[in-house]
Amino acid sequence: MSNHIERILEMVEGLKNCPFCGSVAGICRPLDFNVVQCSRCKAAIVEDDGGMEKAIEQWNKRAARQPIQHTVRCYPT
Repeated sequence: MSNHIERILEMVEGLKNCPFCGSVAGICRPLDFNVVQCSRCKAAIVEDDGGMEKAIEQWNKRAARQPIQHTVRCYPT
């Protein structure tokens, strides 16, 4: 097996579950795009110029949880 294929397989094994529904994600490469997509809710990352490694990196990236701070005004002041 080539080093490139081995590296992709290692990355797929490290693929995180969907951040929205928690289901398993998969990868595919239709045409010239690299796609990581949830098997349940179909949330996806599409990468067209960074390769499969970039698509997987983006999928696994999670925003830091921050408290939501809103100022709500029900009536004009």
